Amino acid sequence: MSKLPGWLGRFGSELTELGARLDERRARAAAEDDDPLAVRGAPAVPDDGTGQVPA
Repeated sequence: MSKLPGWLGRFGSELTELGARLDERRARAAAEDDDPLAVRGAPAVPDDGTGQVPA
């Protein structure tokens, strides 16, 4: 009997595990970086509600 069905099953399960790990990494990255345009380590500018950037 061919070993192909067993090989395909293992390959499919590895792809499923890889997808789960990628989803976890994406969720972790999204939680760490709420604002993708923010510069890391830069001080935040307080929002006073005027919509203007302080000089």
